[in-house]
Amino acid sequence: MSSTTLGYSVNGQFGIGIKRCEFSFEGNGTDDIDVDTIHGDMGLVSSIVHTGTGLYTLTLKDAFTRVLGISGVGVSTSTATMVVNSLVISNEGTSTPISATLTSTTVATGAAIDLPVAGRVFMTMVFQDNV
Repeated sequence: MSSTTLGYSVNGQFGIGIKRCEFSFEGNGTDDIDVDTIHGDMGLVSSIVHTGTGLYTLTLKDAFTRVLGISGVGVSTSTATMVVNSLVISNEGTSTPISATLTSTTVATGAAIDLPVAGRVFMTMVFQDNV
Protein backbone atom coordinates (compact mmCIF):
# COMPACT_ATOMS: atom_id res chain seq x y z
CA MET A 1 0.00 0.00 0.00
CA SER A 2 1.33 3.43 -0.95
CA SER A 3 1.52 6.33 1.46
CA THR A 4 -0.91 9.14 0.71
CA THR A 5 1.69 11.74 1.64
CA LEU A 6 4.41 10.60 -0.76
CA GLY A 7 4.42 10.53 -4.53
CA TYR A 8 5.26 7.18 -6.13
CA SER A 9 6.68 6.56 -9.58
CA VAL A 10 6.99 3.38 -11.61
CA ASN A 11 10.70 3.05 -10.77
CA GLY A 12 9.97 2.86 -7.04
CA GLN A 13 11.10 6.43 -6.24
CA PHE A 14 9.25 7.97 -3.28
CA GLY A 15 8.92 11.69 -2.70
CA ILE A 16 7.24 14.72 -4.20
CA GLY A 17 8.89 16.09 -7.34
CA ILE A 18 12.00 13.85 -7.04
CA LYS A 19 14.26 13.82 -10.09
CA ARG A 20 17.40 11.71 -10.37
CA CYS A 21 20.25 11.95 -12.87
CA GLU A 22 23.04 9.40 -13.16
CA PHE A 23 25.88 9.98 -15.59
CA SER A 24 29.58 9.43 -16.18
CA PHE A 25 32.47 11.51 -17.49
CA GLU A 26 36.21 11.23 -17.96
CA GLY A 27 38.80 13.17 -16.00
CA ASN A 28 41.10 15.57 -17.81
CA GLY A 29 43.97 16.19 -15.39
CA THR A 30 44.26 19.91 -14.64
CA ASP A 31 42.02 20.89 -17.57
CA ASP A 32 38.24 21.37 -17.64
CA ILE A 33 36.22 18.22 -18.27
CA ASP A 34 35.56 17.70 -21.99
CA VAL A 35 31.76 17.77 -22.38
CA ASP A 36 32.06 15.11 -25.10
CA THR A 37 33.03 12.62 -22.35
CA ILE A 38 29.81 13.23 -20.37
CA HIS A 39 27.40 10.34 -20.97
CA GLY A 40 23.91 9.57 -19.69
CA ASP A 41 22.98 13.07 -18.48
CA MET A 42 20.43 13.70 -21.28
CA GLY A 43 21.98 17.14 -21.79
CA LEU A 44 21.48 18.31 -18.18
CA VAL A 45 25.16 19.16 -17.52
CA SER A 46 26.35 22.41 -19.08
CA SER A 47 29.99 22.28 -17.95
CA ILE A 48 32.47 20.90 -15.41
CA VAL A 49 35.28 23.40 -14.90
CA HIS A 50 38.54 22.65 -13.05
CA THR A 51 39.09 25.43 -10.48
CA GLY A 52 41.95 24.08 -8.35
CA THR A 53 43.53 20.85 -7.14
CA GLY A 54 40.66 18.41 -6.79
CA LEU A 55 38.08 21.20 -7.20
CA TYR A 56 35.51 21.48 -9.97
CA THR A 57 32.47 23.64 -10.65
CA LEU A 58 29.62 21.66 -12.19
CA THR A 59 26.94 23.79 -13.84
CA LEU A 60 23.61 22.45 -15.04
CA LYS A 61 21.42 23.78 -17.83
CA ASP A 62 18.28 23.75 -15.66
CA ALA A 63 17.09 25.23 -12.40
CA PHE A 64 15.71 23.06 -9.57
CA THR A 65 13.99 23.89 -6.29
CA ARG A 66 16.36 21.86 -4.12
CA VAL A 67 19.40 19.59 -4.42
CA LEU A 68 18.98 16.50 -2.24
CA GLY A 69 22.32 14.91 -2.99
CA ILE A 70 25.34 14.77 -5.25
CA SER A 71 27.95 12.02 -5.04
CA GLY A 72 30.29 10.10 -7.26
CA VAL A 73 33.02 7.54 -7.41
CA GLY A 74 35.96 7.47 -9.77
CA VAL A 75 38.20 4.73 -11.11
CA SER A 76 41.48 4.96 -12.95
CA THR A 77 44.40 2.71 -13.81
CA SER A 78 46.83 5.39 -12.60
CA THR A 79 45.19 6.44 -9.31
CA ALA A 80 43.57 4.76 -6.35
CA THR A 81 39.78 4.90 -6.18
CA MET A 82 38.49 8.46 -5.91
CA VAL A 83 35.34 9.89 -4.37
CA VAL A 84 33.61 13.03 -5.62
CA ASN A 85 31.35 15.03 -3.29
CA SER A 86 29.68 18.43 -3.30
CA LEU A 87 30.92 21.25 -1.09
CA VAL A 88 28.72 24.18 -2.08
CA ILE A 89 25.39 24.23 -3.94
CA SER A 90 24.34 27.50 -5.60
CA ASN A 91 21.08 28.79 -7.10
CA GLU A 92 18.62 26.44 -5.40
CA GLY A 93 15.06 27.67 -5.76
CA THR A 94 15.91 30.36 -8.31
CA SER A 95 15.42 30.55 -12.07
CA THR A 96 19.22 30.31 -12.50
CA PRO A 97 20.61 26.82 -13.27
CA ILE A 98 22.07 24.87 -10.35
CA SER A 99 25.82 25.09 -9.82
CA ALA A 100 27.85 22.90 -7.47
CA THR A 101 31.43 22.99 -6.26
CA LEU A 102 32.76 19.43 -6.27
CA THR A 103 35.80 18.01 -4.54
CA SER A 104 37.70 14.93 -5.69
CA THR A 105 39.71 12.99 -3.11
CA THR A 106 41.42 9.62 -2.92
CA VAL A 107 39.64 7.00 -0.84
CA ALA A 108 42.93 5.76 0.66
CA THR A 109 44.22 9.06 2.07
CA GLY A 110 41.46 11.63 1.65
CA ALA A 111 43.90 13.89 -0.21
CA ALA A 112 42.56 16.21 -2.90
CA ILE A 113 43.37 14.93 -6.37
CA ASP A 114 42.72 16.12 -9.91
CA LEU A 115 40.74 13.60 -11.91
CA PRO A 116 43.32 11.77 -14.05
CA VAL A 117 43.11 11.88 -17.83
CA ALA A 118 40.73 9.11 -18.96
CA GLY A 119 39.86 8.29 -15.32
CA ARG A 120 36.13 7.54 -15.20
CA VAL A 121 33.73 9.17 -12.75
CA PHE A 122 30.21 7.88 -12.10
CA MET A 123 27.90 10.55 -10.63
CA THR A 124 24.44 10.52 -9.06
CA MET A 125 22.47 13.73 -8.53
CA VAL A 126 19.05 13.89 -6.87
CA PHE A 127 16.82 16.96 -7.05
CA GLN A 128 13.43 18.01 -5.78
CA ASP A 129 11.19 20.23 -7.85
CA ASN A 130 7.64 21.53 -7.65
CA VAL A 131 7.44 21.62 -3.85
